[in-house]
Parts: sequence; C-alpha cells; structure tokens
Amino acid sequence: MEVLPRFFRVITNGVNDALPASATVRVRFQAAPADVAGNPTLTGATAFVHDPALIQTDPNAVNFKFVRFRVDFDILADGSALTFSTPRPTVDFLRLPFKF
Repeated sequence: MEVLPRFFRVITNGVNDALPASATVRVRFQAAPADVAGNPTLTGATAFVHDPALIQTDPNAVNFKFVRFRVDFDILADGSALTFSTPRPTVDFLRLPFKF
C-alpha cells in the first residue's frame, strides 16, 4: 500500500497544500491483530513504519485487523528559531484506502 498525496492535505495559514520550507510532516503506520474479543492486541503490533508496504511484508500480516497512524510535525526542520510568527501546518484530512 502507498499513501498518495491526493489522500491527504496539509494547510498552512489557511492555504491548501502549503508546507513551509521550515517544516516537515511525517506519517507513520502500525498494524495489529485482534484478540478473541475482537480488540486490537498491542503486544502483536508492528513497529511504527513510514511505508505501509513494509507492514504487508510482515509474516503476521494475514492476521492484522487494525491499523493506526501517527502524524509527526517538525515546524523547525530547517533549524530556525521558534517565534509567534512561525508557520504551523495542519493536516486537514488523511484517507487510508485499503483493499481486503
């Protein structure tokens, strides 16, 4: 699986699809199997990975029933100083298309 740009949107200062050069956004994914009650089993979860295709290569991938994601922002990725005017991007939406 690959997360394509059209499946998420970053907004900075009200401008769609704008990410300042001073910032980075990283999306990471984790998958987990279900327990007997149908709840996620975190002890069987994968590590968070940046490429969802890596989850598909896990030997337990056929047992995965849950996925979650983590969005990390680094608004000072270029090493600049934090000020009140530092642009702060937001993720407006993130869609995860799956095929079972």
